[in-house]
Amino acid sequence: MTTLLFLPLIPLDPSIAKDSTTEYPFVAGMIIFFNLFGVFIGGVIGKGRKTHKELSLLSIVSDNIAKETNERAVMLQLMKEAMALLEAECAAVLIRIDAGDDPASWTMHGINRHMANEAAIATFAPSHPLVWAARENKRLATNGAGLDERFEPNAVIGHLKSVMVFPVAFKNDVHGALMVAGKISGETYSENDMTLVSFLADTAGDTIFNMAQERKRQMEKMREKRMKELFSRFVSTSVAEYVLGNPALMTGQWREVTALVSDIRDFTSISERLTPRQVVEQLNEYFTAIVDVIFENKGTIDKYIGDCVIACWGAPLPDDDHAVHAAEAAVNIIAEIESLNRKWKSAGKPLFNAGIALHTCPVLMSSLGDERRRVFTIMGKEVEKVVSIESLTKTHNTKIIATKATADLISSRFAINKLPELEMVKYGDLFEIPIPGGCATQ
Repeated sequence: MTTLLFLPLIPLDPSIAKDSTTEYPFVAGMIIFFNLFGVFIGGVIGKGRKTHKELSLLSIVSDNIAKETNERAVMLQLMKEAMALLEAECAAVLIRIDAGDDPASWTMHGINRHMANEAAIATFAPSHPLVWAARENKRLATNGAGLDERFEPNAVIGHLKSVMVFPVAFKNDVHGALMVAGKISGETYSENDMTLVSFLADTAGDTIFNMAQERKRQMEKMREKRMKELFSRFVSTSVAEYVLGNPALMTGQWREVTALVSDIRDFTSISERLTPRQVVEQLNEYFTAIVDVIFENKGTIDKYIGDCVIACWGAPLPDDDHAVHAAEAAVNIIAEIESLNRKWKSAGKPLFNAGIALHTCPVLMSSLGDERRRVFTIMGKEVEKVVSIESLTKTHNTKIIATKATADLISSRFAINKLPELEMVKYGDLFEIPIPGGCATQ
């Protein structure tokens, strides 16, 4: 086209041409210049179109990888997309998926242009390039695999000389590795090929990382939900929120607490006069009432043992006045039972008579169990001690007994009476907390 444009400038009459020797070089130079310029512009436009086409294709391929729903699917899709993009002879991936830290123990899948679907590779050498790339978190490429010292002869590479291997990772967190080998056209891999596949490997690494983060967030939300449901049964909402915000509390700590044990006297004989359904209904009404009292006084339910309730103050939520709050709860529990008894009496139901023991002591608090079921509890010989002390309420014909450790902390707030020294050798001094106004007994 450039030549045709300058054709009118070329003299056709020889006589004119002889007189225009100075114009020929100029015209020829312009023709050559514009031809070269045209070639350059065409190359730029062609390269731009190719780049645009590659970017559009990469966008589609990246979407195909990112839309997968699990790590294995991401890696297999990466393998297929990389093989198709480069028109490779074969491809393979090394997949971690909850395996150990040694890439040699991970699973490998491969595919070639003659296979409809990928196949698992049962055995592979620990020196395989995919293993190397995952271990080192480095990529490698060669157009002379047969002579490359980093490759040992193996069935995957075989006769193929062009090989590229990429780790699939997010920063230093390696999820697997990708290998593409050979081209159907017989050409060698270019720098552009390496850039394209490297981009795909990075996309897969980012996708798997995001999956792991999302799964972690979902697991954390589920854990918090389970923990909240768990603790809501044993503590007030405010205490549950505190525990969830301080998970280290559940790993095991020693803490001074005031433990409370409440037990229904002669419950066995009472239950024998009722049907199983009546026993359960009356117990549930009783537990609901006293647990509300415990929560209202900042306490935590440790456990239920039949008709016995063990609660504590000072764990897991710190409480400088744990002894006082425990004593207030004890007095209110007795009052609540009396209220229930008045209602039950009018309904012709048996009445409950409970004894309560309080003891301030060091305990080991922790969350015990497995992932299916975990419970918060306090442990130690002092907890067993307060259970034994509760039985003395019947011996001393009193409602609430406190040990000296508790009595010393509540003496300024409650009237306390020292009990006879029947069990002093075993338990030390014991004190009664009188019920204001007195309470009827069964």
